[in-house]
Amino acid sequence: MSLHSGWPKTDPFLKAVIESFQIAAKALASLPEMVALALFPLCFTLELYAAKPDYIQSLAHLLNARRFAEPSADVVGVGD
Repeated sequence: MSLHSGWPKTDPFLKAVIESFQIAAKALASLPEMVALALFPLCFTLELYAAKPDYIQSLAHLLNARRFAEPSADVVGVGD
């Protein structure tokens, strides 16, 4: 069994979050930089940042080492 289209509607909060990610992606030099600076703080705890800054940095380096296609402006849309 699989679930498709499990996101039927975007509420105002989620729309604001996605738009902030879009702004960050446009403002920063690359998609990996956006992930490390805008998404890592939402994914990892304050305790991990404090206890293992080298780990966070190594994840950022891993992202930078990979090749990612930069999304065009119309790829990351916000649903209704």
